[in-house]
Amino acid sequence: MSETDQTKVAIACQGGGSHTAFTAGVLDRLLEEHRSDYRITAFSGTSGGAVCALAAWYGLRTGTTPAAGDKRARELLEQVWDDIKSQTYAEQLTNRGLVQIQRFAEMGFPVPQIAPDHNPFAPAGEKRFRAILEGIADEDAIEELVQDLPKDDSTDPPEAPDQPWLYVSAVDAINGSFEIFSDWPEDSRNPTTRAMERPHKSGTHTSHASTEEVPFRALYRELLTDVRRPLTLDAVAASAAVPTLFRGVRLGNDDESIYWDGLFSQNPPVRNLLRGIEDRTKKPDEIWLIRINPTVHERELDDLEDIFDRRNELAGSLSLYQELYHIRRVNQWVTDGKLRLTPADDSEDAPRRYKPITVRLIELDEGDDQPFEELRKLTPASKLDRRPEFIEQLKTQGRTQADQFLASYRQGVKENVIVDAEPEAD
Repeated sequence: MSETDQTKVAIACQGGGSHTAFTAGVLDRLLEEHRSDYRITAFSGTSGGAVCALAAWYGLRTGTTPAAGDKRARELLEQVWDDIKSQTYAEQLTNRGLVQIQRFAEMGFPVPQIAPDHNPFAPAGEKRFRAILEGIADEDAIEELVQDLPKDDSTDPPEAPDQPWLYVSAVDAINGSFEIFSDWPEDSRNPTTRAMERPHKSGTHTSHASTEEVPFRALYRELLTDVRRPLTLDAVAASAAVPTLFRGVRLGNDDESIYWDGLFSQNPPVRNLLRGIEDRTKKPDEIWLIRINPTVHERELDDLEDIFDRRNELAGSLSLYQELYHIRRVNQWVTDGKLRLTPADDSEDAPRRYKPITVRLIELDEGDDQPFEELRKLTPASKLDRRPEFIEQLKTQGRTQADQFLASYRQGVKENVIVDAEPEAD
């Protein structure tokens, strides 16, 4: 099938610790038939989803041929989760202890809490995670991929039909800004608190990290600025830096900002898959969302464990709901003819800027029909579980649900469509 006949697909990977082994299984199945009737043009990811997205993106970008890239991406997904699994006896004991402590905390037992800065084991965990990332991708190679972009004034991404883009989210815990890191950056500088560089006459704010006064209006301009920063391994590490487990990540020469898990910002980035592309022919036709946190909570909220579980699910989904609503509204405006379709003028020859986007869902199923009993009731504690058998069950379930997804997609079934390109009238 020619590229013009293939559906251009962007894949958004939600975060969720060990549960994102499910995402690895989904991506493995999608890559198995990649370039059949669909072509992946972008990945976005948060936390564990960012790690999976990095592995798939790097494999595709560094393959000597399209087929070699698909194969390499699948190999890297396999490798990263083999590295994450608790293999040695000491790792298995540590894993069991961490999971059990988290379960006690969810049940309401008084469990001592130690900040990562004071936890003697945190640096070892961070070092191991960094080694896992370095096993996926070479830092110098990533820098070349990021810099190997045209430096012209075009607002559209460079032509790269066989090379998907990557977007990773993290949050600046100091000033509260949501950051996107990509191989298609808009700002080549290291991330800094740029609001401090722009003085304003009225309204000031004193940072908790320093006594320097930050102009309020400049601060909020900074928070609302949506600029893609250069992708690095440190940025992926920041996206997965759960603040109760890992110390915040400092990027480049930025001494003012500390970056935390992207779950606090965009989980995962969706709007960014469309932002900044003026020519709609370069935008994806569909977004396939791999969701880890369930939409509906099946159990009664009658104990602390369930309350804690649902609170985390809702917190991680808030920004996602907002971004999906935005896409749905744009679809409706395009259908109703309320949007200016061309970036410069109304002539038919000008490239159209907007087009309706379909969003489909591949969701980790926790129902009673789940073939693996351990996957029927997943909790925040199980997001820390790195047992090999648990990881493999999640990956197998991911492949199974991706296979069902592809069958429905090809049959034209809309049961997994959550935002339709042809919305109904309100």
